[in-house]
Amino acid sequence: MPVEYDLVIIGYTPEGVYAALNAVSLRARVALVSQNCSGSCSAFYSYALQDLGQKYNRWNEAQKLGFLQSIDEIDLTQEIARIEKAIATISEQNSPAILSAAGVDFIEGTGEFCRRPHLAFIVERRKLRSRSYLLAMGTRPLIPQIEGLQEVGYLTPDLLWRSHHLQQLPQNLAIVGGTPLAVELAQSLTRLGKKVALIIEGQFLSSEEPEATRILQAQLEIEGISVLTHAPVTQAQKIARKKWLQVGDSAIEVDEIIWAVGERPDLENLNLEGLGIEPQNLRVNPQQQIYRSQVYLCNSIEGEFTLPNLSQYQVDIALDNALFLPLKKSDRHRIPRIVFTDPNLTRIGATEREAKQKYGDRIIVCQKSLKQIPRAILAEEMTGLVKIILNPAGRILGATIVAREAGEFINLLSFAIQNRSKLDGLAELHGISPSFSETISQIAKEWQRDRISKNSFRNSLHRFWFAWQRRN
Repeated sequence: MPVEYDLVIIGYTPEGVYAALNAVSLRARVALVSQNCSGSCSAFYSYALQDLGQKYNRWNEAQKLGFLQSIDEIDLTQEIARIEKAIATISEQNSPAILSAAGVDFIEGTGEFCRRPHLAFIVERRKLRSRSYLLAMGTRPLIPQIEGLQEVGYLTPDLLWRSHHLQQLPQNLAIVGGTPLAVELAQSLTRLGKKVALIIEGQFLSSEEPEATRILQAQLEIEGISVLTHAPVTQAQKIARKKWLQVGDSAIEVDEIIWAVGERPDLENLNLEGLGIEPQNLRVNPQQQIYRSQVYLCNSIEGEFTLPNLSQYQVDIALDNALFLPLKKSDRHRIPRIVFTDPNLTRIGATEREAKQKYGDRIIVCQKSLKQIPRAILAEEMTGLVKIILNPAGRILGATIVAREAGEFINLLSFAIQNRSKLDGLAELHGISPSFSETISQIAKEWQRDRISKNSFRNSLHRFWFAWQRRN
């Protein structure tokens, strides 16, 4: 029986729009079902809130330096309106009218899968039959079962972005979660004048390099954030208009709780059970398939991180496999991840611990503090490091950067890892100086000099050459 589409995308999200526009550019016939998604990206709100926190921080620094007269206090209501207007402008670029003009069949409504007599997606009694389907519905907060939590009440990051919640946020806050989003929120809200306790069940950003997490945790504590690690929340209750959390052996009193322990794919009301798929035990293969070769998933969650760039990478993999032959596989080590704090913490590829699991003690670790970088010294932004992990042959396996705007120059190392490059190749770079990114080329040059100094044959050859030159 013939099919109507080459690809049906479920979810009017940035990932769904990205998939639709790329698929029609390949001359595929595409439908995009809104499935109650708004088309906006919640990650934009996180970035905007961080920028707002940085504005307040700069205002406070200016006040300390005596420049208060020339700087007006930031109006939170006005700033929130500005952020919402900017995000609305971004969303307009992916409006249904623009998608339709590009050749996408945009379908407003919600639907679910049916398997018999043929696999299809039914929307408002319309049966969409396609060669392949892509789920791009984004994520929803993960809420554990904690005694009393529902009765006490709490906010999640997706609710916090709504202007009335942010404007009415009380002074004393508990942010529960060890995720990058929780860490970002803690710093941003502290810079907006809130008193924040960051409660983490395990270690602080446990999947990252210990040297990097120690720097970032110390920075948060310097800014006044109470960071509680190895502190599981076991109970919540409300006493005299205050909210109390039982954290380990201690009780913490706060005005509001922000729950940010993680996210999960939003796969509600799709009747995946009818396809034999359990949403709670979802398995995605390297081809991004969850049901035979017909149903694909782009999922922005990687461990503690929610990464919009991961979704786009997975869309690229899924499109190749769904529209042509299912031969392409995803590789999480190719995708950089970042914590949008000040300074940034960003990583690409393997950590030292992961590299040792494969190569043992033969790996090579190159590390440099920003205290040795002229640009960092001039800007008084010396809190940070660059750490690069190499295999025994000198090929780059992974890298971690803690620095201001680290997300802007991790891409160089990302390119090197994706192309299986050796660190030697970066020693020949002559970029802008002074800059934070020149830390990478300095590490490469130091690594190159170290290798030369340990090469006895090359050293003997150099000594002979210079001795011969001096005699002439």
